[in-house]
Amino acid sequence: MQRLNDFDEKPVFEPYDYNLYNQTTELATGGQRVAAGVIDYIIAAILDNIIHFTFKVDMEIFVGLGIFGAVYLLLRDALPFLDGQSLGKKILKIRAIELKTGNSLKGNWAISIVRSISLFIPIFNFIDAVMVFSANGQRFGDKWGKTIVIKEEGISF
Repeated sequence: MQRLNDFDEKPVFEPYDYNLYNQTTELATGGQRVAAGVIDYIIAAILDNIIHFTFKVDMEIFVGLGIFGAVYLLLRDALPFLDGQSLGKKILKIRAIELKTGNSLKGNWAISIVRSISLFIPIFNFIDAVMVFSANGQRFGDKWGKTIVIKEEGISF
């Protein structure tokens, strides 16, 4: 079980105090993060299809995803009505938090966009997504946004 102070390597941005968090705070697993991402992508596609078939609007901008789904994916971790979690993260009981303060991303639109933008860059997005399986579990988007993803409860994949 990996804990915050078990990092072998420090993130790109310094200084960080990993002791801000209590000893029971655990990082989300790579499996949890990938599953949450898949759930969020499916939700984004469903949202786009509802908009498309209801209003006959077709604005595909990214691999089968329209503007409404893309906006959801960019802002998903800052949505106030989901308490700063995407639907996928809420289902899997994980949460993105600011690394320095431990605060939720609720209402923090800029950090949510910075974290997510790397997933929209072709080829780079695959490399970025695989990084959730690295030693500290941080994607480039996490490093750019100065965030980590933690478990809220003791489930794991």
